[in-house]
Amino acid sequence: MRNLVYLISGILIFSTSTACVSQAEQRTNVVTNPNSPTVTSLNARANQTLSPSTQLKSRPKKKTIRDEWTQRQIPVKLFGMEGFPFTTYFPENDFVVESGASGEGMGVWFYSKASGKKYEPAYVHFFFPAKPPNLEGMRRSVIGKRGLIETNQWTVKGRTQNVPYRWAKERIDFEQRKGNKSFMGTVYIGEYKGKAFQVTEHFPADYGDGFAPRASIILKELQVKD
Repeated sequence: MRNLVYLISGILIFSTSTACVSQAEQRTNVVTNPNSPTVTSLNARANQTLSPSTQLKSRPKKKTIRDEWTQRQIPVKLFGMEGFPFTTYFPENDFVVESGASGEGMGVWFYSKASGKKYEPAYVHFFFPAKPPNLEGMRRSVIGKRGLIETNQWTVKGRTQNVPYRWAKERIDFEQRKGNKSFMGTVYIGEYKGKAFQVTEHFPADYGDGFAPRASIILKELQVKD
C-alpha cells in the first residue's frame, strides 16, 4: 500500500470538489484522475464488448429490481468489464461509474449523482489488489498500522463478521469529522478463490438516507466471477 501512495501522489490531479473526501484515502487507491488514460467512464464505453464469461452471458444487461427501502421498482444496469473479476447492477440514474488500474491493482468507483453530476464524497469503491492477500492480510491493510482506517483518520464504530452478503467476510463501520462536516461509511472485506478484496462505502452523514438504499443494491447484486 505504501508504494501506491507514492504512485498516486505523483499522477493524480484532484478537482476542488474532492476536498470533502479524505485525500489520504485517495492516495491509497488506484488511479482516480478521470483524465488519465487508465481511467474510463462506463457511460463513455457503453458500446465496449464485455468479457464473454459465462457469468456475463447469464446476466441481462438491464432489469428492474425492487428497492427494499421504498418498495418501488427501479431500473438497474449491469456493470461488467474485461479484466474485472466481478459483475453487479447499479441504478444508472443515481451513479456515475469510473474504473482505473495501476501496478497496485484495479478499482471501480460508483459515485453518487447530485443534480446530474458526480458527487465525489458519496461513493462505493471496489479495490482488487494486483497481488491479493489472504483475509488476515487484508484486515491488516484496513485496520492495521498505517492502514486505510488510520491513514484516513476514520474512527471505527463497530466490527462484525455477520454480514448479509455472501462475498463479504467482515464489515467495519466508521465515522469521521472534518471541520463542521461528518462522514460515515463501511469497509467490507471480501474474498473469492482465497483472494481478498475490499469495498468501501463512504458518504456525508446527512446524505445517508438517500444514498445508502441505492448503494446497497450494488452490494447485494455483486457476483464474483468464477
